[in-house]
Amino acid sequence: MKPNTRCIFAICFVLAYMAIVSAAFDTVTLDVPHGANEATWRDAMAEQWGGQTEVVIPFGRIDVETDDCVVELDFAKKWTECFGQTLFYADFRAGKQGVMALIYPEGVSDKDKEKLQYIEKLAKKYDVRVVVLIKGEK
Repeated sequence: MKPNTRCIFAICFVLAYMAIVSAAFDTVTLDVPHGANEATWRDAMAEQWGGQTEVVIPFGRIDVETDDCVVELDFAKKWTECFGQTLFYADFRAGKQGVMALIYPEGVSDKDKEKLQYIEKLAKKYDVRVVVLIKGEK
């Protein structure tokens, strides 16, 4: 390879890598105390989004429901459960967007971003929106 060709190849590689690693998910900052439990995160999200919490339906409870969407939220390590419940609630409330809200109280690491890429790809396949919840200043 000629020197210019190598340089162009390296630049293309870096740009492609950055596109893959860059976040495709929405991030929502919530003011919750350190060590907050899921219910605290849920209530803060419902307040910010203008939603109702713990909406009872047959076979479950929707964490947060707004006029436009149904939200299931959980800590990121339980993402598979969160995804399944989001699919169910979105199906049950036909016409509303399913939102999978994953809690990252300490922020999103590079390793987390890799997993989120896969989650985003899977979610897109099923028309589920992925939202990452991070802790604000409180």
